[in-house]
Amino acid sequence: MPISRRQLSVERGFGENQPSTSVRLAKLAVSLLIQCPVGDVALGPKVRGNVWGAVVRFVVIARPRTGSNALTAALSRQPDILCNGEIFSPDRVGVRWDKKSTSPEALLELRELRERDSDAFMERVFATNYGCAHVGFKIFDEHNALMLKKLIEDESIRKIILFRRNVLAQYSSVKLAMTTGDWVAGEKKSTGQAQPPGKVLFKKKRFWTYCKKYLRFYADTIRQIEDARQSFHLINYDEVNNQRLFRALVRFIGADFRRVPIAGGPLKQNSSNIVSRFSNQDDVKEFLEASGLQHWAFEGEVAFSLRKLGSTE
Repeated sequence: MPISRRQLSVERGFGENQPSTSVRLAKLAVSLLIQCPVGDVALGPKVRGNVWGAVVRFVVIARPRTGSNALTAALSRQPDILCNGEIFSPDRVGVRWDKKSTSPEALLELRELRERDSDAFMERVFATNYGCAHVGFKIFDEHNALMLKKLIEDESIRKIILFRRNVLAQYSSVKLAMTTGDWVAGEKKSTGQAQPPGKVLFKKKRFWTYCKKYLRFYADTIRQIEDARQSFHLINYDEVNNQRLFRALVRFIGADFRRVPIAGGPLKQNSSNIVSRFSNQDDVKEFLEASGLQHWAFEGEVAFSLRKLGSTE
């Protein structure tokens, strides 16, 4: 089911003086992307196939704590895909290159190139393919707004949108990571000890503000792609480790989806019981019930097998 422009209008119904703001936002959260079909979203002409000898370029557009580390790592495990990390992050140059090319000196040179000429920097990232026919990277909204706009407008680059339906889970995951400093699943601090699970204080107004910004980013991104008459592939956080859905993503990129192994890899760092992440759990439960978002209290993964449902290969 295509996404309508009305569903994408996140600005509507957010007036501060409207008594049903929370209800409106709850309905928006359900309608925006959640009902979007898995796989290609046809908004215009299909992306063109690979030209012989040319590298297929793609970008993963996401927000933090949406499973992007697991997704990019899984893509890079494919024999003909190289998916870099956050190459435009102000804190790092997240390329998945060999040791020589990621020495402190080499990374410093890359950072200087990025600051001096971001277009040339991106071309270099795409050109460094190590024999892979498909090269990409991920970008967040706060990394480089101008470059994100250019990426969206460039019809030669295939767009993948990674979304996390459960905004409360994403919000709490961000807050916990900011507290502990653990941003990657399975990663330990320098002490070598796993950090104890923390608790987040839930404040309704603060969360609504965060939620509106989160949804607006995705709505604006999809609107820009639609205006450019391009296609994109949507994958949700809870679908990253599903082999069938991951295979559809590999096919969209243009790689050989028949050779795709099970994605696997660490995805969730915190409890699947989202309410338990907060110190004032009664307030969270009351909020979810009042907003009709009780399903946000828990978050799992899509785990189905077409074979078990009677499908044959």
